[in-house]
Amino acid sequence: MIAQELLGQKEYQSAVEYKIGKEDLPADPAMWLRYCQRAAAYNIDLARHFYVEALNEGQARDFTSYDAVAWTRLSSQKMSGDRGLLKAMTKGMSQDQIASATAAYEALIETRARYGAFYVQDDPLRNPSLSALASMDQDDPDVQLREAFNMEGVATTDEQVYQNVLAVYRKVRDHRDYDFRFVLGRYALYGTNGVPKNRAVAQYWLHEAARSGSEAAQELLDALEKHPSGKE
Repeated sequence: MIAQELLGQKEYQSAVEYKIGKEDLPADPAMWLRYCQRAAAYNIDLARHFYVEALNEGQARDFTSYDAVAWTRLSSQKMSGDRGLLKAMTKGMSQDQIASATAAYEALIETRARYGAFYVQDDPLRNPSLSALASMDQDDPDVQLREAFNMEGVATTDEQVYQNVLAVYRKVRDHRDYDFRFVLGRYALYGTNGVPKNRAVAQYWLHEAARSGSEAAQELLDALEKHPSGKE
């Protein structure tokens, strides 16, 4: 959970950058929501608060019709400002509606227990098949966390697997800063993993990763400089 929340903090920071925009990074509401949602899944308080806002404003998909209430209930445990919102949302609910909202909340709690994070229903990391998970980018720290969680199922009986799991979590913890920005830059460069293709945005994230110590990001930037036309 420590490695997960540390990565979530970095993802939330990047989400905010997408929200406000910079000279070399245009504001992108879809990318803001995507990584705010993922950071919320990783238990980042501010991300959950703003995800609740997105649900209430209809910007994020409400899968059960009670997701907004469920996430507000979760957020209210740490964000005192959301307690009043939860009270207002549930005021006047019928017993059946309260039961449905409670079921949505309990399903949210179960999601973390089963899958390792509060993944929303259409998150590709929520419940991927082994083959689907294996086909994902293995240097993506989000994928690494998901694979490590899967391995935990046998870690209690296999010492080597247990050590492998710890090694993955430590890698995510120690390399989260530049690994996440590197894969985000690469996704933007090639337009993969649902990230819009944009060379300028790719270079922004790759430069950020390289400044944080990513050799892979620097190598990709060097290759881009040799091919300024975009034909890598």
